[in-house]
Amino acid sequence: TAESIRKNLSSSRRDTIHKKKQKTSKNAFCLVRGKKANSKLGGLPNLRKDVSWPCNDDGKAMIFVAQIDLAEVPRLPNYPAFPKSGVVLFFYDSEYYMNLDKSFGKTVYVPNLSKGERSAPKSMDMVFMMKMEKRIGFEAVSSLQRTLLEENTEKIPLHQFFGYPAMIQDGDMREECIERCGGNIEDWILLLQLDGDSELPMIWGDAGRAYYWIRKQDLAVGNFSNTYMTIQSC
Repeated sequence: TAESIRKNLSSSRRDTIHKKKQKTSKNAFCLVRGKKANSKLGGLPNLRKDVSWPCNDDGKAMIFVAQIDLAEVPRLPNYPAFPKSGVVLFFYDSEYYMNLDKSFGKTVYVPNLSKGERSAPKSMDMVFMMKMEKRIGFEAVSSLQRTLLEENTEKIPLHQFFGYPAMIQDGDMREECIERCGGNIEDWILLLQLDGDSELPMIWGDAGRAYYWIRKQDLAVGNFSNTYMTIQSC
């Protein structure tokens, strides 16, 4: 009958949309406000004193931006393989514009955190320090593949772990990763995306975002020594 034909067409159309969405989306975690958590944005890191604070080539201390306790990240199907424990700390070079041919930041992986916060080194530019902190949790989401910045109508910072980047400029950032760090384009995945956030404050140029990338085989074995960070802005 005509009704059954319409139902079949409707079902077929839903299946097509679902398959198309699967091809153009990746599982990710949205970073949301948490309470009792080791993971956080801004402030000072719980970095042990026996671990070197990352510096740029001129010996200037980098700015701490985030720490992710991997034990707090949910274990769900169809997500990249990553260590069950340990903490990843994220830093960026406030003078990245002086050498655009290198990663703008570094990551440090430690098996555990110190109980207290580590004071910022004297060589760090305190003007760029994010003096407030935000404890975070992880909310599973599906990130869509985008080619250009889409308007963030909810005006909520798009802090994200894994998934597709919410890009501001056109192109494929993985090509930049290959040019700077080598590897194959399919190896590189988004590790962390950080948006502007007035609460910290966190600012990445003119309405910009920061992106940390890693090769998936490095992520699987807990090797965070070859990550690549870049920044995009309007």
